[in-house]
This record gives sequence, C-alpha cells and structure tokens, in this order.
Amino acid sequence: MRQAPAAFITVYGQTRPLTPQHLTTIGRDAENDIVLPEPECSRRHCELLYNNGRWFLRDCDSRNGTFVNDKQITDEHLLQPGDVIRIALVKINFTILSGGDTKASMPAMDEASLEREFNAARGLPVERDDFVPLLGRSPATEELREQIKRAAPLNAPLLIQGPVGSGKGVVAQQVHLASGRLPGTFVRWDCNQFASTGVADSGRMGKITMPTPGGTLFLDEVSVLSPTDQSALITMLAQLDAPPADPTERRTRIMASTSIDLEAAASAGRFRHDLYLRLCVLTLTVKPLAERKEDVMVLADSFRQHFAVELGRAVEGFTPMAVRALESHSWPGNVRELENTIYRAVALCLASSIDSGDLHLNVKATGERVGSTIVPPYQGRSLEDVELSHILATLNATGWNKTRASQVLGIERSTLDRKLKRYGLNRPNASNQGRSDTSH
Repeated sequence: MRQAPAAFITVYGQTRPLTPQHLTTIGRDAENDIVLPEPECSRRHCELLYNNGRWFLRDCDSRNGTFVNDKQITDEHLLQPGDVIRIALVKINFTILSGGDTKASMPAMDEASLEREFNAARGLPVERDDFVPLLGRSPATEELREQIKRAAPLNAPLLIQGPVGSGKGVVAQQVHLASGRLPGTFVRWDCNQFASTGVADSGRMGKITMPTPGGTLFLDEVSVLSPTDQSALITMLAQLDAPPADPTERRTRIMASTSIDLEAAASAGRFRHDLYLRLCVLTLTVKPLAERKEDVMVLADSFRQHFAVELGRAVEGFTPMAVRALESHSWPGNVRELENTIYRAVALCLASSIDSGDLHLNVKATGERVGSTIVPPYQGRSLEDVELSHILATLNATGWNKTRASQVLGIERSTLDRKLKRYGLNRPNASNQGRSDTSH
C-alpha cells in the first residue's frame, strides 16, 4: 500500500500542506483554517476533505459560490492536480506533490510525514523571470544597491539582516543576478518550513534540492533552525566548501537572512557561534520601510499595476488622500504589509482610483483620516462610542453607500443595517446627497 500523496494549496502567495485526516475549512470567520478577509466570502465558505485516496472540495452553502477552473461547484467536487479554486476574487492553487495515482485506495498519512514531504519541495530553483526587482528611491535603498554591486562578485558567504517582511529575499536575488553566476541556479530554503520537522535526518537531506554548480543557496530566516539542524547545516556547508573536482568550476555561494540580531543570539547560546562565523563573512542590512518613506509609493504603484492585471481590475492609480494615508502609515509589517494592503485595495476598489477607505489601514489613537473625515481619538471613550464614530466616519467617507461602507468596515451589509438601527442612525439630508444604495 502506498502512502497518500502530499497535497498543498497556495493562497495569497503562501503555501500550506493539507493533512488527510483533517477537514480544512475556508472562510471569512477567524475560526477557519484558511481565513479569507473578503466581503464576498461567507463565514464558512467551503471545505477541503480527503476520502478514499482522493481530495474533494465541498461548498458550504456559500452566498456567492465556489468555483473550480471557473466552473461553479454544487456538490462535493473531486480535485485534480493543478486545479484553481476561486472564492470571490481570490484564487487558490491546488497541487499534489507526488505519490502516483490519487484514485488508489491509500492509508492515511500522518501530519508529520506530510509536512516533511511538503518541506522537501521548498528548496526549488527560482527562475530568473520570477526574480523581483529592488524598487525604491530612498537614500537607504540607493546605498543598498551600491553595496549589492560591491558584494555580488565575491564568493564569500553573505548574511542579509533586516526585519520580517522588509525584502531580504529580493536583496539575495539581486546579489545573485549581479554576481555573474548565471546560469547557476538560485535555490531558496525556507528555514521556517524546515524548522517544524527538522533537516538533520540523513534521508531527508538527500531529497533537498541544491543549486547547480556555481549557483547560490539562500537560507531564508536561518535563525529559526534548531540546534540539531544547525549542526547538520554546518556539516553540509563544510562539504560545499570543499574544492570542486573541476578547478574551473565556481563553488556554490551561501547566503542567509535573519530578522533577529544573530550575533547577540550566538553570544547568548541560542545560535551556534561557529555557524554564525561561517555565515557572517559579509553583511548587508535592509532597513525597515518606516525608514524608507520615499520607497512607499514606488512600491505601492508597482503592486497596484501587478495586482490590477492579476485580478483583472481597472484600477489606474491612487487618490491624493490615499497617497497621504500610505505615506503617513508606519508600516510595522514592512513591504509585506504594504503588498497585502494594495492587493486588498485593488480587489475591493469600486472606482478607477484607490481611495484611503480602500486601504483598511488601522485607525490610530491620535486620530486618523478616513476619506474626508477625522476619526476622533479612542482614549477615554466607550467601545460603543468608538464604534459609532468609526461607522459614521466611514459612511460619510463613502457618501453613505452602505455596500461600500460595509466592505471598508469588513462586515456584512446586514450587520451594518442592524448597527444603524441599534444606534438610531439615518442618513442626513438624504435628498441632497449623491448616489447611495441605502434603499437596497
């Protein structure tokens, strides 16, 4: 009897394994396994389940339907490798990694085994066409470009430091491109994935993809590896450092990234000091997006163009209010937060330009603009008072368009109607206002 094939889904650019004995739920509610914060998505929209050697998708009486390869499903639908699931504007890719005929009757595969097989697929070469450019015009980014030029031709290991989501992987790709190592491949290992099950097992080490001769091995977030895995990594790096049989062949270059102070972790005994010394021969530092304000709109517009094409939305730019909101936000999640923000804005925008209300940025305690209205500070106010002010601000910003306001607030239209009734709110001077959907 063969093991069940490893299956996984990719949504919002994130990939996660599916476990045969676990029913995977998808929906807007936070209790789901896969949470889609989309207004068109039902609280519990659909389910992924494994039965008798096959994967199925089941719609849970959703309001707007579940689609596979652009066809709406009405019952349990048998999934095939490469199927594209669509919920509202969100596309979810379904993949079976290996294991042969998915229709065969197979015993259940335990979660650890599935995770291990899934993780072994993470070290895949990144194609040159998939490399992301280093965008920005801030002094910090210009200086980083110059440092990349100087570091790229060298063979020494390189450690890239910076907060989570700041773009360390992009920097690693740019170093590889500028290094003259092509056609050697660039292979990224996601150490967060490996950390859950370990890489020290010798059988697993043989499955891990390595760069072609002269290529680059990028250890993304290396600090999360366990002590055992760090020891295994030292052994592997020593083997890669051995002189190649062909004297004209370039050695594999090692790059690593970290979002913590790796030197401090090594000094405190949380990271092997000898591994730190192997990795930290050269260093590059990526600053937080909050310190690169000039980069925000360059990145935001690039994301807007990309997602407008991907989602088929005619979103052509940003309003002045949106630009001010983007430039004044602190971006604690860095470039990754900005990318997610623009994706959501493009998906939900009802006009040709993204407005501040489409961005769903957090309201600060000191007061922040929503459309043309200032939301008062939270301090010293009851929860109901804060909610009432926020609802009013959003309604005013959207011209009392309830559908648009409920999307901005992230609630159902019916929920907004109930809150308006509870607070006794009615649209002021309705006859003198612009278009609205309050009669719907």
